[in-house]
Amino acid sequence: MSVTLDQLAADAQAISTKSPAIRQYALDLVEYLREQAQPIPAPTPTHLFQDEFMGDLAQWINLDGISWGGVSPSKASNAYIDNGNLVLRATRNADGSYSGAIVGTFQWGTGWPPKTLHSWPVPFRYETRILYNSTPGTWQTGGWLSNVDVQGSAGTEIDCGELRGTYPTVLGLNQHLWSGSTDTRPEGAHATITAGQWHTVAVEARTTGTTYFVDGVQVAAHSGVSGSFGVLLHNAIAPTSSWGSGGQNPAATDPGPWYTRIDYVRVTAL
Repeated sequence: MSVTLDQLAADAQAISTKSPAIRQYALDLVEYLREQAQPIPAPTPTHLFQDEFMGDLAQWINLDGISWGGVSPSKASNAYIDNGNLVLRATRNADGSYSGAIVGTFQWGTGWPPKTLHSWPVPFRYETRILYNSTPGTWQTGGWLSNVDVQGSAGTEIDCGELRGTYPTVLGLNQHLWSGSTDTRPEGAHATITAGQWHTVAVEARTTGTTYFVDGVQVAAHSGVSGSFGVLLHNAIAPTSSWGSGGQNPAATDPGPWYTRIDYVRVTAL
């Protein structure tokens, strides 16, 4: 037979006044049990980094003229704040070439050690809300997280929400362990998303393993990581010979520009 706390309280009140000590003890016990039955509030997360993109790009390094593997060079004017979003724009230039946008919490591609505005030690949770474009040839990321404490082309790369516009419903959740130009531990996974809609992508990075989430649902898990990480965000046009393009470029009849929008970036300690 189950008894509610209200029933116990009523029974305690009914104890004979000839036994005031027992009556008070019973009332105190019921109150204690009532307090213990209250739900325990969830702990407040410790924010390591947060940008809701309501102001400027002061928390980011806007990389200009950066490219890799033939990807369209970044242009500083292609990254800006608009209506509470970070906008990363890719464009077709007058000569038919392309330009893209890269911003980061560290200055990738400019030597060692990199200028670093923000980085976070493992364990942490990285989360962003992003609207990808579906243009063939675009290569976009919700978070390209890299070790900032390992010299040269080494360390771990965490690709949190990597999308090729040629395949707008296939979201990559990939991880690499680099030694020079060699990926010594490639780990790949993907989730199916709806093109043209906002999505939340996240990764929880621990030494025991990384877990990836899309729209609040865990969709992948990879090896553990260590050290401190910064993040890059980009939207660029990749050459047709590269994996990032999916073998295509924007149609000749599409003048662009092509936009990736990011609502927020939040990093919390685990």
